[in-house]
Amino acid sequence: LTHVIFVRLDRSFITPIDREDIHGLALALDDCMDLLEAAVDHLDLYNIQVIPQAVKSMAEYLEAQAAQVHLLTKSLDKMAWEG
Repeated sequence: LTHVIFVRLDRSFITPIDREDIHGLALALDDCMDLLEAAVDHLDLYNIQVIPQAVKSMAEYLEAQAAQVHLLTKSLDKMAWEG
């Protein structure tokens, strides 16, 4: 997805927000996904069968953050069509 964003960014003459902001946001989201994937890989690698409550709480917090990012990106898409 990050690659698609960069390709579209390179092909776009006008963007709804600053190019550097889009680039930074895409990189930050990609980094977050990489870290989450690594965490899951470690759970599998170490054969963790019971997830500690602290990890469950952190996952719930991350899920809430992801929902907010989703709402914000939908708003950006709307801005692109209205602007």
